[in-house]
Amino acid sequence: YRDGKVSSKSIYNNGRCIHSISYFNNDVMSSQCSISDSLVYKTDYYKNGNVERKSIAKYDKDKDVTAQKYDLMSLYYENGILKQEFYIGLNPIKIKKQYNDSGLVIHQKYNVTDDIGIETDFYNSGKLKSEQVVLQNSYKTIGLQYIEWFENEKPKRFEVYGLYQINWLSNGEFYSCYRYKNNNPNLDKPLRIFDKHNFSYKEIVKV
Repeated sequence: YRDGKVSSKSIYNNGRCIHSISYFNNDVMSSQCSISDSLVYKTDYYKNGNVERKSIAKYDKDKDVTAQKYDLMSLYYENGILKQEFYIGLNPIKIKKQYNDSGLVIHQKYNVTDDIGIETDFYNSGKLKSEQVVLQNSYKTIGLQYIEWFENEKPKRFEVYGLYQINWLSNGEFYSCYRYKNNNPNLDKPLRIFDKHNFSYKEIVKV
């Protein structure tokens, strides 16, 4: 830096950087990176010294080191609590988790194949909120199931995309049943509904 403080340090081997450290202008480390064989280990820090992100990535030694594929990444809140982690195990298994600032899991996605995953959401209290099977980049594929619960653990919604949807009240009482027309999973399209108040079918058309 202009005031004479060190901004970065690097160690080279055969013309390649194998270890580097960067600093904030308050002398606190901002990041460090080490390269071993075909793996890159990197840690980023907040200005208060707590870890912001850790990652392990692979790269092809015959290519530029910036062409990386991450195997593991962990993100942290500024207070040091884990915020999110992404892990690629034995392909094609992939696991992604997100935490609230109390350290409880609020979102999790587990890929069992390259295309199919199980996605789960939780309330901030840690109680189960919803679970669904998803295809890669598609959340409303016809035939896939979605289940949702109230925070009191009573069922809220059960849906088979493109076919039907059942809803309950928070006291556990049945509320309504939707049947999709033309196997269309988009809720803004015309539907048929059965509701507990009049026990009859009626058309609902988007206004």
